[in-house]
Amino acid sequence: MASAPPVNHEEAGPLPPKQSPPPPLSDQTILITTSRGKLPSDSLLDADYRCCCGTFHVERGAYVIAVVGLVLCALSLLPSVVFYSWSSVVSLALSVLIYVGIIVAQKKQKPQWYLPYLIMNVSERCG
Repeated sequence: MASAPPVNHEEAGPLPPKQSPPPPLSDQTILITTSRGKLPSDSLLDADYRCCCGTFHVERGAYVIAVVGLVLCALSLLPSVVFYSWSSVVSLALSVLIYVGIIVAQKKQKPQWYLPYLIMNVSERCG
């Protein structure tokens, strides 16, 4: 039986450098994978960024508001068209754009896209 030729370790090249371990995390820190990468859970669980009595994060709350607004716009569209209320149709189209802006603000991480919704809310409350 023939034996395998001896291996020359110098021909294989140098070993890869040893990587340093990641910095230690506290016992209570958990990394959560989000659309922005892995974040420490304390930023997502912080009470300052929770809404609806601490039920969920404000980003989820904004998303829920946008989806509910879009559903209500869709339900209001049919009566507006049936009764020929074109001013309502234009208002609904503007509202749809504003609610879509909330979703875009979250997906693209562009907070300035929340402004049309805030301006719409203030104008409805004041006028």
